[in-house]
Amino acid sequence: MAPIDRQEFAAECIKQGNEQGAWAHYLVAVAELRSKIDDGETGDKIGPFRLTQVQWNAHRAADNELGLEADDIKSWFLQCVLFASWTHNAHRELVTATGESPTSKDIYAKQFPDEPVDGFDKALTDTSGLMPAGQTVATSDAPVPSV
Repeated sequence: MAPIDRQEFAAECIKQGNEQGAWAHYLVAVAELRSKIDDGETGDKIGPFRLTQVQWNAHRAADNELGLEADDIKSWFLQCVLFASWTHNAHRELVTATGESPTSKDIYAKQFPDEPVDGFDKALTDTSGLMPAGQTVATSDAPVPSV
């Protein structure tokens, strides 16, 4: 396991969230939920977001303006870039489909349809102190604002 400095990670998620149009607290909470913000590997899942190479390749190809390579999955900084872009796209698709702001659970289910979302409220609570005032999501059932 390779722990990541939580403040540094949150700062990068805030930066990428602002640049890519994704809610940063969601990004940080997903990393908390999936890896406890750790840069290691679990089976075929890599980095703080525990992405597979298949997921990484599919989403970097979908947003080729990011200029990411297959091997970049090993960089937690670059995982923040790709995951923020992917989250923005998932959020936008859900808003288009429903006309409403999706919840954290909705976005997570779109991104990881075969994985349970158990523990998301705890991840949001555990990471709220890393976020600037007014930029948190209280529960996984609350709508995630557009950026």
